[in-house]
Order: sequence, then structure tokens, then C-alpha cells
Amino acid sequence: MKRIFYLFLICSIAAKNASSQDLKPKKVSIFYGYVDQKGITVIPYQFKEASEFSEGLAKVVKGEKTGFIDKTGKTVIPFEYDRAFDFSEGLAKVMLNGKAGFIDKKNQLVIPYSFRDAGSFKEGLAMAVNDKVGFIDKTGNVVIPYTYDSAKAFSEGLSSVSLNKKSGYIDKTGKTVIKFGYDRANAFSDGVAIVVVGGKFGVINKTGKLVVPMDYVVIYNFINGVTQATKTGKIVNGEIEEAKWALIDKMGKALTDFKYDEIYAFEEGDLALVKIGDKYGYINRQGKEVVAVKYEGILGFRYGLSLVMLENKYGYIDYTGKVVIDLKYDDAREFSEGLAPVMIGDKYGFIDQTGKVIVPIKYEGTEGFSEGLASVQLDGKSGYINKEGKIIIPFKYKSAYPFTGGKALTFGFNEKHVYIDSKGNEVKQ
Repeated sequence: MKRIFYLFLICSIAAKNASSQDLKPKKVSIFYGYVDQKGITVIPYQFKEASEFSEGLAKVVKGEKTGFIDKTGKTVIPFEYDRAFDFSEGLAKVMLNGKAGFIDKKNQLVIPYSFRDAGSFKEGLAMAVNDKVGFIDKTGNVVIPYTYDSAKAFSEGLSSVSLNKKSGYIDKTGKTVIKFGYDRANAFSDGVAIVVVGGKFGVINKTGKLVVPMDYVVIYNFINGVTQATKTGKIVNGEIEEAKWALIDKMGKALTDFKYDEIYAFEEGDLALVKIGDKYGYINRQGKEVVAVKYEGILGFRYGLSLVMLENKYGYIDYTGKVVIDLKYDDAREFSEGLAPVMIGDKYGFIDQTGKVIVPIKYEGTEGFSEGLASVQLDGKSGYINKEGKIIIPFKYKSAYPFTGGKALTFGFNEKHVYIDSKGNEVKQ
């Protein structure tokens, strides 16, 4: 099932007290940085790749090498690895010269580079690969021999492993506890696991008993006891088509009718976007439609509000479906640093989350706010304003793009491109 992705333009503040914030990676232009829950930039855009924080550190890439930063943006593990993976149970898998090993948070090599590949530690063990797959402990000792063709991380005391094109489950001693009879077998979660036989999906418990019949074309992974599932449709080039979806619990009880063309992942507000025909709404984990399936366009909740469109007018709703900013705009975008671009007629301005106009609706276009400034167009020229609407960099460019890492790309009317700083001074790329 397809997923919706969102692009957010975001602005910056100082990184002090960042360690107490919930930070998320965001991409602006070609670089990643980190923003807080309000979309305010805390760690500037400077990384080629960036991951979620795990155990207080985030894996990031500069150039061709990978390192780790803390929530202030400080580099705590240098950029010296070919590849690296998130910290899990105090250790991170790293790759160097084609071999995998494990480091601790002090960048000490705890388990040498002796594996062709490896997985992260879960429940005290990590998958390790040489010619076959086995498991190691945190000292690097092989505790389950290299026997299997593939394996998944341990979850709830069991690991799904495959041998000779069939999958089953082993415990931490390597004993087979659920026989090898599945074409695919997912990890256990909430006491159940999704299995596949002959292209049909079902669910088993830890004794191997089938608790949800093998009647489904697709069942997605359970999260907090519920998931999306369908009994209809067909899979074409890895995508499922002509399916009708329902929300089910881990015992197979349908919490909604099989009527949705799409049920997307649960996100902010613990709500899932749903689609019937060309209309959108939201359901909760109990299957209740908390936002009626009536909107022609909708973007996921961010900072408590969702942008919606009905009869070609845009506005914003809250988690209950209540319209908190009237659907009166001819165009609108997501909130960033508390402000959102909106359009009436052919002019743009900015509103706050109460709907109050903060920057007058008079501009011909905007790229939105990033790092405290917004590129806007007036009389065919582009410049930059702050959140009070004050002109910070004059209108003299043919086009101007958002600030990332303290710099912005601009084009003059002679088609020459230059990078500028937040005062409008030309700087190197």
C-alpha cells in the first residue's frame, strides 16, 4: 500500500536545551537537519543522510562517511565509518572495509570486524552473517551456530529463521519451537506473528496455533494491537491493486468494514488517514471515523492541525474533525514554526495556528519559512522577510530558495546563481 510523504519547510533556533526535546530529521533542499515538535530547526541542515535518535545518539552522514551526533548537534563519534546503524542495547553495528563490527557510545570497538554482515542487538543477541546466519552475544561469541539462510532479530524470545526456503521459529538456545512450514514468517509482536503460505496471510500465536485464518491477501504488521488487512485485490509489481481494506485486531476481528481503498499508517494524534474513491477522512484505533470521509484533499496532521480541501477551498481541522481555520483559502500549506502560507485570489500571506493573519496577504508567491526567513515574491522580484513581515533581504532576485545551513541559493535576472547568508551577503556554496 502506498504511503504519503510530506515535505516541510522549517526554521531555526539555537540548540540550547535540545537534549530535552524530541527531535526528528527533516530534509530541506539537499541536506538534513533536525527539528523539534513545533518544526523549529534545532540542528542545522548539513547532513547528506540523517536517522532518528536512538539511545540519545543519531547516525548521520557527511561526505561519504558516517558518524553519530547528540541532541545538541555535537559530533560524539567521528565521521570515520563506511556505514553505521542505530544504537541498540548500547552497541551499534558499523561497517569498515566490507566487514561488520560493533562499537559502544565511546567509540570503542567492542566486537571486532569479523563478520560479512550483522544485525542490531535485540534481547541480548545479534544476527551475524558469514557463509550462513547465526547469532552472537555482546562479547562476540557465537551462541547459535551459523546454520540458517536468513534470520530476523529476536522478539518476545523468538526469532524467525529460514532454511531451504521455509521459515520457522527458534528460541535463544537455537531450539526449533515452531516448525519450518511457512513461506514467510514475521517477528512476534503482542504475542502473535504474521505468516504466509502459498501467497495467503494469517496470524499465529507462540504455540504455532493459527489465530487468524489464512484468508488474507495482505496483512500489515500489528502496531499496538491493530493493523490494515485485505481479503481482496491482487499484487502487481509489488503493489496491491483493487483491494478493499479494513482495520483488524490481532485475533482477526474486523474493527471496520472492508470498504476503504486505502488505510494509511497511524501517525500524529493516533489517527490513520483513509480513502474511499476520491474522498479522505480519518479513523482511530477502534475503527471509528473521527473525521468523515468527505475531503477532496488532505495532508497528515502536523502540530495538531491537518490541512484539508473541500470544493477547492483550503482550511485546517483538529484531531476531532472540528474546523478550526475556515475553508476559505484558494491555496494553503503546512505550518512551519507556527506559521502557514495561505492564498486568497492570487496573493499569499501567512497565518498563525488560530487563523490570524500575521503577514499580510499581498505576495505573488512564497517558498515558506526556513531558518527564520521566508522567500517571497512581489512585483516579479524575490526577497526575504521575517515572521513579522519585515523585509530583511531586498527584492532583487529572479528566484530565491529556502535557507539551509545558513545559506540560500538565489538566481539573478542575468541567470547567474549565488549563495547568500541571512544578511544577503554573497557566500561560497
